[in-house]
Amino acid sequence: MKVQFIQKSVFQQLKKPEAFSRKGDNGQVLVLAGSRQYHGPVFFAGIAASRIVDLVYLATAREHKNWAKKQSPEFIVTDLTKKSVAKYINRVDSILIGPGMQNSLANRRLANWILQYHKKTKTVLDATAFQLVSPKALHSNCCITPHAQEFENFFGVSASPQNALKKAKEFDCLVCLKSHYSLVTDGKKIWQNPKGNPGLTTGGTGDVLAGLITGFAAQNPLLLSSQAALYLLGATADSLYTKKRFMFNAVDLLDEVPLVFKSLTK
Repeated sequence: MKVQFIQKSVFQQLKKPEAFSRKGDNGQVLVLAGSRQYHGPVFFAGIAASRIVDLVYLATAREHKNWAKKQSPEFIVTDLTKKSVAKYINRVDSILIGPGMQNSLANRRLANWILQYHKKTKTVLDATAFQLVSPKALHSNCCITPHAQEFENFFGVSASPQNALKKAKEFDCLVCLKSHYSLVTDGKKIWQNPKGNPGLTTGGTGDVLAGLITGFAAQNPLLLSSQAALYLLGATADSLYTKKRFMFNAVDLLDEVPLVFKSLTK
């Protein structure tokens, strides 16, 4: 099994905004995140995506809506219900399901409805999504972003590059396995991220990654988006390490991402 490193050149392949584009032309995403217990993922994933696309529709728990609206005036906030999500889902280019969501019957029905009836829309699954759906619900427009324990719980096998490759092939999806050296596989090849450091173990960094993948995926192929997001997150962590050693967090990542992206796209 040959493992390739993700190259900086992926950033030259990303679609650039057209000179005379209008609001919405450069990507619209739908983020399903948050619960009474977890509010951070709403912020981390939503802001990360908003760095890339024109519009972010944020479906979150009802008790969370006012808080979410205060986090960014860019968020278009709605309830985390099928009725509310249905108003926006046909407008968006990509969807993120899972960060900080509650494992409830209503959320399971919502997540499975999206995967079953909106297969043409690129969809990223993270965190609680692995408790809401089964591997059988995955399809070719899905990218999943588990860490090792989530991978093992979801697929019932140990987390390894070989098993990530096998499961990506078996369920016709992308697997972005988060580890010391994160990787992404389409079931045919494996691309490993050469960037990153242990500072990425801090809470919220996985939400940032999921938001970046979803943001890039709005206007780019899902595999390219995953590669670019992995590399960008790792390079951003490395940039912060030179300034702060390991004294950085997910908020610092969000602030640093645009600067690192600029350096990578020169």
